[in-house]
Amino acid sequence: MHQQIRVLSDLISSDSTQAAKLFLRLAKNSLAMKGVFSVFRRLDNPSASLTISPHDIRRVVLNVLHVFFADFTDRDIRVRVEDSTLKVRFDYETFHVALYHIIDNAAKYAMPHSELSVCFLADNGHVDVSFEMMSIRIRPDEVPRITDEGFRGEEAKAIQAAGDGIGLHSASQLLTLNNARLLITPNLTGRATDLNGHCFESNRFSVRLPIR
Repeated sequence: MHQQIRVLSDLISSDSTQAAKLFLRLAKNSLAMKGVFSVFRRLDNPSASLTISPHDIRRVVLNVLHVFFADFTDRDIRVRVEDSTLKVRFDYETFHVALYHIIDNAAKYAMPHSELSVCFLADNGHVDVSFEMMSIRIRPDEVPRITDEGFRGEEAKAIQAAGDGIGLHSASQLLTLNNARLLITPNLTGRATDLNGHCFESNRFSVRLPIR
């Protein structure tokens, strides 16, 4: 134990940036494990009560984004989160984990040296939390299946990023518990960018929640 403490102390002293990334990855892994347990507990017992209460939606998104700082930094992806004071009612634990899976998907498949834009819009009785980015191409016929358990798009498989087709499926189920849903809009601009033999397009992933 003393040896481990000394090694960690030396790392912090010699390279604080790498140490910060290490701690954030530990936090990310901890959140991922929490997500696994949350999914099993909630989905295996649909009658389990949720704690629905108002939350500052921007703050909740930022709480999840922070643990992906190292992932976005390593791939030179800038993250822009617009201002918002919107408060939305949902169960914090399940919604937090759903956001984790959506942002994890963005961290894996967004184009390097690009931007992830997070926007908030209240309209017609609902709030949309939208994640817009240049990310791997999603074919129109893949959109209805993208939240199916085990499904991965052709470009997602070709890019060989770690993934098992479970994340967005779990996110969709957890959002349903909160009367929310995931909307996916591919190829917003109608243009594509080729990078290292892979096709990237402007895609939007929106979480739609009711205003209660």
